[in-house]
Amino acid sequence: MRVALVLVPYDLGRERVGTGRGPEAYVDGGAVEALRERGHEVAVVTVVRPSPFREELDAVLAVNREVARAVAAAVASDRLPLVVAGNCNASLGLRAGLQAAGAPPDTVRAIASENARRLLKLDPLARAERPSEAAGRKQATRRPRSRST
Repeated sequence: MRVALVLVPYDLGRERVGTGRGPEAYVDGGAVEALRERGHEVAVVTVVRPSPFREELDAVLAVNREVARAVAAAVASDRLPLVVAGNCNASLGLRAGLQAAGAPPDTVRAIASENARRLLKLDPLARAERPSEAAGRKQATRRPRSRST
């Protein structure tokens, strides 16, 4: 499988501090080599905030714009974007990138619940799907949500 390992080394827009050090720790710990050993073609992309910032919100938005660009480029090159981020708000950029690439809105959930789980366990027998395949299958098997009162 072709994977784009998108590293987002930011914690609320601040570069390589706190949890923003986590993504590179996975790489330093051998994540890329482990994926390649199992037959995955891995391209590593590190998100870079384009400029200094005055306000934290500005930095977060700038990082998410770059995450969206990286994810859309990965999908356009037929790679599964596997985003490793220092902060959960990078999921905004992930969703925006998938949307820009034309992926259905619940692709994020489909990938997280099936393919990423397989990749993270590094199961050599697992066949992970492209985002468009996973979303299509997910939509075909979707059940109505129940509402709790």
